Parts: sequence; C-alpha cells; structure tokens
Amino acid sequence: MNKLIHHLQSFKQAWLTIFKQPFEHLINIIVLALIITICAAGLTLNNSLSHWQKNNLVYPQLMLYLDSNANPADVSNIEKALNKLTNGTVRNYQFISKAQGLAELQQDQQMKSIASDVIDVNN
Repeated sequence: MNKLIHHLQSFKQAWLTIFKQPFEHLINIIVLALIITICAAGLTLNNSLSHWQKNNLVYPQLMLYLDSNANPADVSNIEKALNKLTNGTVRNYQFISKAQGLAELQQDQQMKSIASDVIDVNN
C-alpha cells in the first residue's frame, strides 16, 4: 500500500511540474514524437526497399555466343568458370544449343523486325 501511495504522490508531482511549465514539456513531447516518427519511417523505408530490391530488381542479362567450331569442351570450360563465381556475381545461366537458339530467334517477332531492318539497311 505504501508503494501505491508513493506512486500516486509521484504522479501528482509530475502533473504539477507539467502544469507549472507547460510550454517546455510540450516541446519535449513534440521532439520525442518527432524522433520516434523519424525512426519508424526509416525502418519502414528500409524494409520496403529491401523487399523491393529482392523482388523487383532486374539483373542484367549477358548473351555469350561461341564460335561455330566450338566443341563441348569449350562449353564445359565456360560453365566451370561461371560456377567458380559463387559470390553472387552470376545468379543463373542457361546453355542453349545452336539448333535451339536458331529456332527461338526464328520465332521471335522482335528479332525478325530487327533483322529485317538490318538487312534492308545493308542492301
């Protein structure tokens, strides 16, 4: 019971101090609220940016064309070099054979228009 009375007296004293100097306490409350708001906004922005970075960033794609007389050993050497880059430089790669690459290029309308523009300019 003694602790409860002590807490009530402290609460009463705090209110009296606040009412004696209300402007100073109002400024303190505003500054604390501003600090908390800035910290919360920073954390929210950080979480949003990390989520956006993980899900929305498009990594550059690199196409590597081998010489027409390249053999499977050349392909395996390139794959070994790509697999050595384990620090995340190369996220993923895909080997496409000559026949598959030619078939995909023939079906791609955008590539057809680019090729026809290049052919028209050269003729």
